Amino acid sequence: MKRVTVILVMILTALSASCEKQPREEVPEYSPPSFSGVVFALTGAGHVAVVNLADGSCGRIVLDRVPAALAKRPGSRVLDVLSMDGYIRKIDLSTGGSSEWIKAGDPPVCGAAYDRNGTLWFTDRGGRRLRAIPPDKTEAATMTSLPAGTCGISVDRDGRVILSSARTNTVSVFDAASGKVTATLPEAGNHIHRAFVSRRGGMLWIAEGNEYRNGKPYGVGFAKSDAHPGGINIYSPGEKLITDFVLVGGNVTDMQFADDGKHAFILSSQMPEYDEATLSALDTSTLRVVRNFALCKACHVWHGVDLPGNRAISTDFVLDESAGQLPSWVEAAR
Repeated sequence: MKRVTVILVMILTALSASCEKQPREEVPEYSPPSFSGVVFALTGAGHVAVVNLADGSCGRIVLDRVPAALAKRPGSRVLDVLSMDGYIRKIDLSTGGSSEWIKAGDPPVCGAAYDRNGTLWFTDRGGRRLRAIPPDKTEAATMTSLPAGTCGISVDRDGRVILSSARTNTVSVFDAASGKVTATLPEAGNHIHRAFVSRRGGMLWIAEGNEYRNGKPYGVGFAKSDAHPGGINIYSPGEKLITDFVLVGGNVTDMQFADDGKHAFILSSQMPEYDEATLSALDTSTLRVVRNFALCKACHVWHGVDLPGNRAISTDFVLDESAGQLPSWVEAAR
């Protein structure tokens, strides 16, 4: 027994000495990825919030008409603001200079997007029409009629126009070459907004806001209890079904892929406690949110400004990845 005790003491002493000689391994802390560029986002207050993704600094663009949609031609330094009552103003992002408001369509205008050739497409919800302004024109031409409630619009790299309706929860594909709707996804989600074709794999990513279901309040900030947060539905055209849902939170209203396709930026209202609007950066490989940027409350609170009803609403955004800092001409947030 004494011999066993001596052996155990020797083993424990050796282990202790071994542990003392080993340097303590430090586990590195998680560091979120850094981003560059500037975000321009429409807010419920009627102005455009401007946020620098590098440092979170913010400002705003004040408008004299109620904005309905934003769009930016790929490679340009001009931001298009479409008003609810059917006008367009162009803002030079380098100087802050802007054009006069030009009549574009009948109210209310709802969503807008550019294709790679410089044609501006927008949804005219009042007339239930899809309209387009070619780069050498100033007047909009009607391309096709639309189902009720169609608002969300994007254009993929092949020039197909992706249309979505929160009322019918459908996504339609309009082919500009043939002038026809070539495909329709009848059940794309619950109270959906914009939909985009991914840069990798050709999957359809659909922003699901979840605000209402069957005409009744359902989502965060709308339902009084048991509210359902929004996210992204991922639809596989090959399998013809929704293969995944990425929970983001709040009311997801818009999204956009980064130029390299490695991240998707997703806009949500009423996050995370119903009183902030955020832009979430999502890794498209892992489908994991890796960073959040505050758009509303974080800018106003330091200036003593209360959000109306403590609700931060943001509906549409444009990402300018070529911008290195917050434009000097942008008005300070307050």
